[in-house]
Amino acid sequence: MIEGYITGYVVFAALVGGLAVIISAGYDLAIDIYKWIKQRVTNGPRGDRGFQVVSTYEQQEINLPKRQTLNAAGYDFECAEDVTLEPHKVTLVPTGVKAYMQTDEYLGLHIRSGLAVKQQLSLINSQGIIDADYYNNPDNEGHIVFAIVNHSNTLVELQKGQRIGQGIFYKYLLAANDSPQQQRKGGLGSTGDRA
Repeated sequence: MIEGYITGYVVFAALVGGLAVIISAGYDLAIDIYKWIKQRVTNGPRGDRGFQVVSTYEQQEINLPKRQTLNAAGYDFECAEDVTLEPHKVTLVPTGVKAYMQTDEYLGLHIRSGLAVKQQLSLINSQGIIDADYYNNPDNEGHIVFAIVNHSNTLVELQKGQRIGQGIFYKYLLAANDSPQQQRKGGLGSTGDRA
């Protein structure tokens, strides 16, 4: 009789212990899944990468960037409004678009080769870099602008809907002991110029 109670107790204890292990493992698994998702998902709506129209341009028939051919790397950006580029000056050309992406990615901006060669235009910083945390920043909602310099001696007119540049999504690597403390609080140039 006592042996039966002992056996029953042992079985019960084993079941409880097994259940505790399963619950613990389930909790740990849930935490691991959460960390994995948090690492890969950005503040974008679908946790991948893509484009949206910024709220100030929602009623202005803005086309989202798209690739033109099957193997194209870049997404073509259009001018959001008519813009005049003065000779030898830099002009911020609006696109009406913002981009979301994964936290280990950035969007590289490039001038269209046709504009560069035929009209002597370039980006003032050669390649624009849009970080993942630029999306929905409090200053400008992550509005992407192209800083275009006109190297010619004549005015260059850009029309609304004209393709002005391309955006390419890139992965980036981190250096050893990398530990940034600052969080983005604004838009263009908001990370500051101090070390």
